[in-house]
Amino acid sequence: AGLGTASMAPSFLSSAAIVSGMSAAAALTRMSVMQTAVIIALKFAMGSSAENAGVELSMWLPVGAWIAASIVAVIVLRLTRRHHALNQVISK
Repeated sequence: AGLGTASMAPSFLSSAAIVSGMSAAAALTRMSVMQTAVIIALKFAMGSSAENAGVELSMWLPVGAWIAASIVAVIVLRLTRRHHALNQVISK
């Protein structure tokens, strides 16, 4: 869509496959829509902060978004590992 980003939802396939009550395709679609909405909001915030606070300050917005995405990725990884461990205990 000319936003300069690609969908990251396929990289979450292993996590999306374990969403209770939802198929992997539905979970991936929701993740992709959420990612697109966040990217558009961040690009809007970056543009408005460049106009108001200056370009130097607005360049820190992607760094903050990257840090937030890293935190979310760690949380998802831990939850996925916990879910897999729980499923292995239940299946034995």
